[in-house]
Amino acid sequence: MSQSHVRVDHHYQGATDGIASYVIPDDELTLIEAGPASTTETLLAGIRGAGFDPLDVRRVLLTHIHLDHAGASGILARRLPHARFYVHPRGAKHLIDPSRLVASAERIYGDRMAELWGEILPVPAERVVIVNDGEMIGRLRAVDTPGHAVHHHAYHDSETGSLYTGDVGGVRMQGVKHVRPPTPPPELDLEAWASSIARIRALAPRRLCLTHFGEFEDVDWHIADLEHRLAQWRDWLRADLDASVLASRERDAMTAEDAVRYERVGSYQMCVEGFPGISRSARQPVVDIRQYIVEYHSMDLLQGTLDLLILKTLALGPLHGWGISKRLRQISGEALEVGQGSLYPALYRLEDRGWVASDWQHSPEGRRVKFYNLTAVGRKQFATERKEWRLFASAVEQVLSAT
Repeated sequence: MSQSHVRVDHHYQGATDGIASYVIPDDELTLIEAGPASTTETLLAGIRGAGFDPLDVRRVLLTHIHLDHAGASGILARRLPHARFYVHPRGAKHLIDPSRLVASAERIYGDRMAELWGEILPVPAERVVIVNDGEMIGRLRAVDTPGHAVHHHAYHDSETGSLYTGDVGGVRMQGVKHVRPPTPPPELDLEAWASSIARIRALAPRRLCLTHFGEFEDVDWHIADLEHRLAQWRDWLRADLDASVLASRERDAMTAEDAVRYERVGSYQMCVEGFPGISRSARQPVVDIRQYIVEYHSMDLLQGTLDLLILKTLALGPLHGWGISKRLRQISGEALEVGQGSLYPALYRLEDRGWVASDWQHSPEGRRVKFYNLTAVGRKQFATERKEWRLFASAVEQVLSAT
């Protein structure tokens, strides 16, 4: 804990050092990060344990609207009746109506959604405050810091030198000299992240206060390590290394115990999946399925279409993740490119349903990668899905052909 704030540990998934909020006794009692809705009671107990009454909280500052940072906002709006919720202009609509955010998360986390993130409720529009770059909220200045997400602010306390980084400052566990970039799809932007890092350097903060996790005063080393790892991951993936290989290399860079601590905050696999579209940016796909999965409310049809494409591909034989994407591109004559940010969540979902199984093997290039294959149940499901798709396609064609 620094003199500028009190740190509250959410004890996410029953463990320490995962997700932090910061209580700041400013002119009005301020909370940075709502955290996930699944840890709301722990957060409120932590505020009380720090000597504050949660009912006195007047401001909740959100670095961005991802569920581990802002998921509890709707519940806190009910529990903290005097608080207003401060958010980036591009995130405000998702606080007021989180349905698209929830639908996207449910496609990834499935049955574990409630366990991991709790109940996601809307924040009344009149209690949402849009914060622009450079705006002062008490003694804290909002700093627009895209890269991890387009709707991201860090908050700088110029009086104490603390910078509350959200995710733009990376993930780092206490006592470990290793900064991991949180780079899940679909909004990763390396150029924007580099600009955000330059802004952080220009602020010359005395300490970085990370949501994942805690305070660090070796600011120059920390930022340099973050930059190094972003560049390293980018270069590995430009060399066409499979995401699972990169995840394995990342785990090998630390002790097994520390690897578990980092993994608890976020999957390595999902983090590195933000890169493939960037590393192959010179080749623009004709159809990027990921774009549609993220953009629209009701996506049962397109999610089912992606599942069907994967099942068909695996019906031809076992493949690792990048091989599935490559085969789809080849079969479709380069018309379809499924980004790994959509592919791996779909594979996890199909595995959970028992339609796909996986095991670690060596690729023809000698790399250890996870291969996926169709199960007996999956083959039956593929036949059903293919029949239903053809019926649907025929119906659509009749509509389009009507005069």
